[in-house]
Amino acid sequence: MSRKWLGITSALTLILGLAGMVVHMLPSPTAPPVPDKFGYINRLGEFVIPPQFDLALDFSEGVAAVYRNSRAGYIDRHGEWVITPQFEAAGEFSGGLAPVGVHGRIGYIAQDGRFAVRPQFATGGPFASGLAPVSTDGKYGFIDNTGWFRIKPQFTHAGPFRDGLAPVAEDGVYGYIREDGEWAIEPRFDSAEVFTDGLALAAKDGLWGYIDRDGDWVIEPRYAAAGIFSAGLSPVATPDGYGYIAKSGEFAIPPQFDEADPFFEGRARVRVDGLYGYIDNSGEFVIPPKFRHAQRFSEGLARVQLPSEDYLAAAQLAQ
Repeated sequence: MSRKWLGITSALTLILGLAGMVVHMLPSPTAPPVPDKFGYINRLGEFVIPPQFDLALDFSEGVAAVYRNSRAGYIDRHGEWVITPQFEAAGEFSGGLAPVGVHGRIGYIAQDGRFAVRPQFATGGPFASGLAPVSTDGKYGFIDNTGWFRIKPQFTHAGPFRDGLAPVAEDGVYGYIREDGEWAIEPRFDSAEVFTDGLALAAKDGLWGYIDRDGDWVIEPRYAAAGIFSAGLSPVATPDGYGYIAKSGEFAIPPQFDEADPFFEGRARVRVDGLYGYIDNSGEFVIPPKFRHAQRFSEGLARVQLPSEDYLAAAQLAQ
């Protein structure tokens, strides 16, 4: 359950040209929820943007990418279109730019919908510290906000910078580089994630543990699945289910969930009996399990999908 960085890819076909920045109103928040569509809830679990999208991403920098009819555009926190659906794929804004796909290539747009970096990459990740990981011709490097390579394509995988370090792979072996492209931690891991709360999730011999900025193990690899640390807690998998450990490696929330994600904005997504809800850092549900799909809270909102009757029936049979 590691939270691997994935660049967006142009998997969808058919594309429209860049449309005008016309703002369209979406259905009223009082409209009845639609099963199997995505909408957004607040921290109380109330819908503030009703389910209506085929797919939805987290809010970032005041907007969220959503899909309709195989096209992606962006809405604001009121559910109004600010960039109409026109892209094959779209990612979240960071550093004022967002990766989008057109004609099978990835470029970056500003919030006015205009391209700041022309489409030219196979994948594109988020900007952090003024740099974004992208791939071309099967190799990953890092560009600045003009599209210029500051770290040339040379890696077999790359994640975004966090706290001055980025996880990268050389011939499938992971280490960490600094913003100048030099190695901070030489490659020696099977997989690796960004640093959060001073620790990074890394894998060795099929198990996950946590390292410090020197690359030393703080929590030895022992988990078949794990997540990043956030607010001092991290989800890990055990034979008894998912629970949350502190940086000491001791359990702060005992294993009890079928699936669990890191904490964001005081809430963590967990799954019980086929449905997702949200817990606080004591392990208590603050939003009960009732969603078919759900994601983290970001800027006070979380994207969720209600289950259909068929899904609920299948989940009950599986119990």
